[in-house]
Amino acid sequence: MMGDARGRMLMWERLAEAGVFRCSFASSAELMAFREGRRDMGLRDLGEIMRLCPEQYMRMASEARARTSNTPNGDKDDERDDSAES
Repeated sequence: MMGDARGRMLMWERLAEAGVFRCSFASSAELMAFREGRRDMGLRDLGEIMRLCPEQYMRMASEARARTSNTPNGDKDDERDDSAES
């Protein structure tokens, strides 16, 4: 998976969706616990990447930066409405 550009993109999106790159804080304890559980799974994936192929992590991050720099404001529009989570 990490040896292929599509696999790296999929894994980066999976890590981002899990909340690995953002804070899990929320106003409700239940939502915060949910986010932390999801983040824990992402951190497990990240740990496996760093254990098995750390050089591919750097390549994956570089490719992700290149993708986001191609959008006008630098953000990926995933068309999700995160307001429903709060």
